[in-house]
Amino acid sequence: MKQGLVQAFSVYIDTLLVCSATAVMILATKTYNIYDGNGGMLFTSTVAQLGAPDVSYTSTALGTLVGASWGNIIISVALFFFAFTTVMAYYYYAETNVVYLFGNGKKEKIAIWCVRISVIGMVFFGSLHEAKTVWDLGDIGVGSMAWINVIAILLLSPKVFKLLKSYEKQKKQGKEPEFHPEEMDIKNADFWERKQKE
Repeated sequence: MKQGLVQAFSVYIDTLLVCSATAVMILATKTYNIYDGNGGMLFTSTVAQLGAPDVSYTSTALGTLVGASWGNIIISVALFFFAFTTVMAYYYYAETNVVYLFGNGKKEKIAIWCVRISVIGMVFFGSLHEAKTVWDLGDIGVGSMAWINVIAILLLSPKVFKLLKSYEKQKKQGKEPEFHPEEMDIKNADFWERKQKE
């Protein structure tokens, strides 16, 4: 439960704080263009010549505060960490899913190596293509993942609410909350079943 709460909090920080701060910075400095449905301009940035929406909106907004070259450096460093942590997180999700689906053994090791090679291949592919192509593919991937997550959340919500009630009850009793899969009617939780026996 703790891991779920930490993950939910990280999404809150990323989406609400970081993304909103970026949007406010762009809007406050007027470093954006607005296009109509036919490709014509409805609003043009008065700060700099900007093209279609991309990272230049954010770097130009930062540049109005710290100078153009520093704005580019800050955005480059931020994008490096964003990309690195995103790849690491998605790799972790993929590997844990592979372990769950294939269990221990030869199939699991082969599947994990396939995931590793795929991730390296995607990073290589992304480094050789235009940013627009990579962002478009990323948008498709995140959109697909969002729909899968919404369906999974709806299917798992009864168990999640039971788990949250159990967590809150144990906290009120002054206990360190523990996960008991049998209470939640969760099968094949091998790791947790072994932990309970220890």
